[in-house]
Amino acid sequence: MKNGAGALPVAVATELVALYGAGKWPQLVTAAGRVTTRYPRHLLGWQASGKAFLQMSRVPEAIDMLSQVVKLPPDEADGYNDLGNALHAIGRTDEAMASYSRAVSLNPRSPEAHSNRTLRRQQSRHYPIFVRLSVSSHFRLPALPKVSDS
Repeated sequence: MKNGAGALPVAVATELVALYGAGKWPQLVTAAGRVTTRYPRHLLGWQASGKAFLQMSRVPEAIDMLSQVVKLPPDEADGYNDLGNALHAIGRTDEAMASYSRAVSLNPRSPEAHSNRTLRRQQSRHYPIFVRLSVSSHFRLPALPKVSDS
């Protein structure tokens, strides 16, 4: 349990999951705060706080909490995806896109990360660039034969 890296008791994790499922955001922030104090190197407390703050439209606090998630091992796609959602909510589009891309690279099978990245791309100035790059790399026209001058 050195540096708060011990195993999170099942009862504590169950409480956080139940509060999240019930949509009890202020209570979840309180319970998750206790977890982050006692287990600062465990992802669940930070992630629960971040998601609760995001649900309460307290985006700066959500970003603070979710930024902790992505700093802790292991690299987890959900943490980057959630951080991307928070960054997008306050218009930090480039950072959100980088976060979604990191989520996809960590878990290429994550439908949520792929969906968020694609949706945000379509909603932003990145979309025309993405379409141009995608079309040019997948639909190359064959080279025309050179015409000689003679």
